Amino acid sequence: MAQTFTYRLPEMGRVMIRIGIKGGPLMRNLVQWEPRIAGEVTEYWNGMDENNLFNLRNDPNFKMIVTYFTLPETSFITYGNKDVSYREYRSVNIPRFVKEKRPRKDRPDKLSPHYELSRLDDYAPKITMTFPQAEEESSNEIPVIKGKTLVRVELDKDEKEFFTNQQYEVAFFLDKVFYAEEEVGYSPYNWVWDLSNVKEGEHVLTVNLSSFKDQIGILSRKVRVVK
Repeated sequence: MAQTFTYRLPEMGRVMIRIGIKGGPLMRNLVQWEPRIAGEVTEYWNGMDENNLFNLRNDPNFKMIVTYFTLPETSFITYGNKDVSYREYRSVNIPRFVKEKRPRKDRPDKLSPHYELSRLDDYAPKITMTFPQAEEESSNEIPVIKGKTLVRVELDKDEKEFFTNQQYEVAFFLDKVFYAEEEVGYSPYNWVWDLSNVKEGEHVLTVNLSSFKDQIGILSRKVRVVK
């Protein structure tokens, strides 16, 4: 069911909205540097995480962060194209007007890691998480795992080189609580998960793949632990 929330921008800007758990994982990249007008803005969100496993609105540790960069006063925001993203549009090799090069203003003392990234390069990576040694329940494809099981996290093949060159870390959260991390990530990343201290039953494993420039890929999967 569609739900909304509103906020107010003092000026026209590009907006990023992240939703997660305080002290826990980032659970959803709701808006990724989309242009928004000044004044009251309405966003649509069903209250769920990236993979529709948790109702985050009901979590007492729910946290939302809204960040924006100001757009130039002469900017135009257009509407109506829901089929092609800005990155897809700019990747098409067609003749375009080339802006005149202008000297940059002095850099602020405290820079966001997003400040100098192109909008074409500043996006959340797409990732997969698989359990190669697991069985899957045919009814709902929940991996059935036990003992020591392999967890494999991989970047999308088209994004692997870009994010590997930036460096990133991989963190795991079990039922929204921090569980393990690797500060120097690589793809594919293989982690041997010792389930001896995990209770039997269904759990949700969430992975955050975070670049050193604060681009965060998110994926959660439900698993069934058996003893």
